[in-house]
Amino acid sequence: QAFAAHECFWQHVSGPPSARRARCMVNWNNLQNATSPDNKPTPGWLFNEIVQDVRHNPKDVPDVAEYLMQCVCSDQLNIQLKAVLALKHLASEDVVFQQYMQACPAALKILDDIAAP
Repeated sequence: QAFAAHECFWQHVSGPPSARRARCMVNWNNLQNATSPDNKPTPGWLFNEIVQDVRHNPKDVPDVAEYLMQCVCSDQLNIQLKAVLALKHLASEDVVFQQYMQACPAALKILDDIAAP
């Protein structure tokens, strides 16, 4: 299932993610490394770095959430699983990220569908 097929909950953020990313302070290399398609598990320290980065840059929460949800909707299982783990870490350790995700019913529906047996 493609994320684009669901209601877009990022409309309040202007411009495409690639345009917004240029002015973000979040370390996108960490996010890309955490969601790489390889078979290597993402190290815990990398999740911690991402959480700290997002915590220090709350304005970037919508972009980070969008990127991770796009990864969740990937047809590559490793990317999908790593993105779910990153979302779990962020939602459990950063209140701003948690509140943002809770306000996104389309994202929660996708995650619920993925978690279903």
